[in-house]
Amino acid sequence: IGARRKVVLGCVAIASLAALTLWAPWATAAPATNEATDGTAEQLFFKFRNILKPPRRSPTGYSQFLHQTGAEEMVAKALSYSESVYNESTAKAFAAMSKLAYCGDLPGLYSAVASTCSLAGLPGVTGACERSGFEVVPGLVRTLTAHGDAALFGYVARVKEAAGAEIADFAALAAGSAKLGPVADGLLVSIRGAINSMNSSLTSMNIASSLNVTGCQGCKVHQGYSDAYAQLKGALMSALKELQCNPGDCNVYITGHGAGAAISAIAAWELSEHNYTIGKSYIFGAPQVGNQEFAAHMNERFTGKQGPVFQVTQGKDSVARWPHEGDYTSWGVEAHYEDVSATKPQICWAGSKSCGVMKFTKIELNSQDHCESALAPGKNFCTFTYWSTQCYGGLGFEVAHNAMAGFKALPENMKAQLPQQPVGHMANTWHPSTRDGDLERAMKNCQNPKEFYNLNTLKAFAALAKITYCGPSSGVQNSVISTCKGGDGVCGKAGFGVVPNSVTEVSAPYNGSRRA
Repeated sequence: IGARRKVVLGCVAIASLAALTLWAPWATAAPATNEATDGTAEQLFFKFRNILKPPRRSPTGYSQFLHQTGAEEMVAKALSYSESVYNESTAKAFAAMSKLAYCGDLPGLYSAVASTCSLAGLPGVTGACERSGFEVVPGLVRTLTAHGDAALFGYVARVKEAAGAEIADFAALAAGSAKLGPVADGLLVSIRGAINSMNSSLTSMNIASSLNVTGCQGCKVHQGYSDAYAQLKGALMSALKELQCNPGDCNVYITGHGAGAAISAIAAWELSEHNYTIGKSYIFGAPQVGNQEFAAHMNERFTGKQGPVFQVTQGKDSVARWPHEGDYTSWGVEAHYEDVSATKPQICWAGSKSCGVMKFTKIELNSQDHCESALAPGKNFCTFTYWSTQCYGGLGFEVAHNAMAGFKALPENMKAQLPQQPVGHMANTWHPSTRDGDLERAMKNCQNPKEFYNLNTLKAFAALAKITYCGPSSGVQNSVISTCKGGDGVCGKAGFGVVPNSVTEVSAPYNGSRRA
């Protein structure tokens, strides 16, 4: 398709979406159930857990517990069921919905969500949701915000099964590498992950345990993520009510990336406690959310009775293994992709030694794999190729890709005039230390000054000192943050980072200059 036609497609997309904002009432479908053929695995887990004397050290995962009780066959059956219903086309659609949450509360979000999941029939353009057999109902997208904390954000979209939708990947279906599994009528909840803001960083780093888990005796969850859900809960319940999603007769699907995945997991538990049915869902790069009791309850509920809720991980993502300290443990079924070119994930019990990110030592983990993804649009959750045309202009991922050939040909100075994503709204690539407490313990044992010397720390300080020669310019804050961004930068190698949005310029008059 020529460049001119691609631009026309973008215009057609916007016009089509505007025309589709009128909505007719739909018939409310009964909640979908995903009972396993042999649905006794989770029941057996709880039966054994209650009647057997616990081992000296509790197992760290559902599969490990069942192995210790001699229920290997049940483990295999439950995992086999989860593997049989994993659908990569649907996972890609959920990845797109997760990524769009990083737009934040901008005017183009509503159309971008609907366009990405639209069956408008634009020639030559097939969306991720269309390939999976469902769509977002135009005009029925609502945002979730928290009073006083702009870092917390999400959205809710009415979704429905697309009757007669075109399933584009026939070759994959014929080869048995793809499965038809359309999302039934209901609501999809997408929560934004951590962004470059002080509040977002404090939320993730608040790893104290909270006992505020409805109907889950002995369960503890990450305090920061629990508080974040509490702040969004009012907006979420209002959106569910407005979009006529009532307990007992509505399917709810969850998604999110990083911190957004963790908050979504807590939301799934809380909503299910209020009689909402959690449908088969996909979350991405989720950290460990709670203790072993919480993991056990999540396994029991979301690996057959509802869901499943798949935890999709990538490579050596450090966040998926965090927090490293305390009683935190993984839960559920993990779908792990080795790299961005991987076409088939490892389906396994999260937390098992040979499963996904657990295969790597802490030293091997990195922050790069938290953003990169085999499933996300552009193979990355954290960056947009066409941010302004999507988050402001409202184009879906596939439409933007097909319609923006002309953009690539623009001179760089003209591209720069388009709105750019603010640094404070970008996905946060901070990742947790892989050696929590090691530095503190080492320094306590130091005997002479030479042992305090660290070349990596010296290099990091030298880089930060050099930035001061930029003077009071507009790029200083970005320079400091980018220098100390990620685990592979000079600061990351020294074991520290700069808290986003905490950089403040200090200047004073000297020898006739106001800002010397």
